[in-house]
Amino acid sequence: MKRLVALMLALLMLLGAAAALAEDEGNAADMQKIADGYWAILDSNGNVTNYLLSNNDVEKNPKKVYGILLDADEKIIAGVYGELHYDAKEKKWYNEKGKEVSAPAWRRILGRAKMKNMEKIWYTNNTVCVVGLSLRDEYPGLTSKWYNVLPVDISKDGTQTFQLAASNMYYMGTVTVTVAGDNITTNYEYLNVRGAWMEPLGDCLAWFTSRDQLTHAYLENPTPNAQFGQAVSRSKDLKGQNIALLFICNRLTYRTPLNDEAYMPIRFWRNHYALNDYYAHARALMAAMEEKPAANP
Repeated sequence: MKRLVALMLALLMLLGAAAALAEDEGNAADMQKIADGYWAILDSNGNVTNYLLSNNDVEKNPKKVYGILLDADEKIIAGVYGELHYDAKEKKWYNEKGKEVSAPAWRRILGRAKMKNMEKIWYTNNTVCVVGLSLRDEYPGLTSKWYNVLPVDISKDGTQTFQLAASNMYYMGTVTVTVAGDNITTNYEYLNVRGAWMEPLGDCLAWFTSRDQLTHAYLENPTPNAQFGQAVSRSKDLKGQNIALLFICNRLTYRTPLNDEAYMPIRFWRNHYALNDYYAHARALMAAMEEKPAANP
């Protein structure tokens, strides 16, 4: 009985802490139920100040009673989970004897709670491209499709890694370009998410030595001229150039959230300021590749 009372008091303290934190923002707290056992704590302007993940069914199963207070970024402020409690200063979980233990599965519970309120959206047979220069933006009239091309410096041995974007909306994996002497090998992998609703439908890899090879007709029906995992020759296939154009147009069916634990891929915003330097470097490589050598006097 003492333990049940202690758990209830701990949960009440979490509720009180949530209200106090919201009031610190200068407004009265308001709690909005998002799903069973999951609430958002809002200020009077409707802004989220904190979240509360809680199950106070003490009589039914006291060992699984939990109450976890999160900040707006879903980082723990305080928490109890059965006989465990969270030390916010140490950022660690302890049992009732004060021994440090592994964190309970609160993130999984949070994910399941979110799933009950999240709309599931399917993206069928969508394209996956390398994050690069948008052909639609860079060359108006060339294509109406959101395909990208990326100039890559292939003059030195080593491996370079670039991001993949699905549907021009979500970061969905990475592509690597490995240069070893005359051989250039390209590989890719999608996000490794447990239980992901994701079905690869095909891949398309192409290397070009000039932007002029990316014609409107080609972009209407892209076809590969290289294979992932198989090397191409810099001297033979890419005319010995130091810079070549990487084009990827894979096909993928996927769902958001990606799995049943509410895992969401990171949103891709092609015009985000964080990509400015990346695009500037790509444009510089493109200009260098297209620059024709001066004629001999």
